[in-house]
Amino acid sequence: MKIIIAPDSFKESLTSEEVAEAIKRGFQQSIADVECLLCPVGDGGEGTVDAIRHSLDLEEKWIQVTGPFGQKEVMRYFQKGELALFEVADLVGLEKIPLEKRDPLKIQTCGIGELIRHLIDQGIKDIYISRCDLHFWQTKRPISCYVSSRRSGNPRFL
Repeated sequence: MKIIIAPDSFKESLTSEEVAEAIKRGFQQSIADVECLLCPVGDGGEGTVDAIRHSLDLEEKWIQVTGPFGQKEVMRYFQKGELALFEVADLVGLEKIPLEKRDPLKIQTCGIGELIRHLIDQGIKDIYISRCDLHFWQTKRPISCYVSSRRSGNPRFL
């Protein structure tokens, strides 16, 4: 028997890859000779980038940016040639913000703009952004505050 397993993440607990592996283990323990094809997916929120980066064969990279409370922290993104992909949740997603600090008036998203600016400066032409929890963190300064007005990059929201 062949089974395709294509779950989304379980918010704040398991990535889509971890969910797929858990389901696979369950099938393997209860059905003899089962073949499982894992196809973790994302719904456009957190976990989306992890679900698609492998199919695009993107290289994982890291950059230091301004964190949600003004501190410096590293953020990951993925790149191949002139294409880059990143997930806003990696910097300001719910799992990055402690429950007691979830005040949208105090959360900064400038680090996202810093990353976009870095990608444009590196010559990236196609920037794909998974924005997930972004609508929740409507802050005083928009993401674009650190993005140049020149149009050398082409950011696209997933």
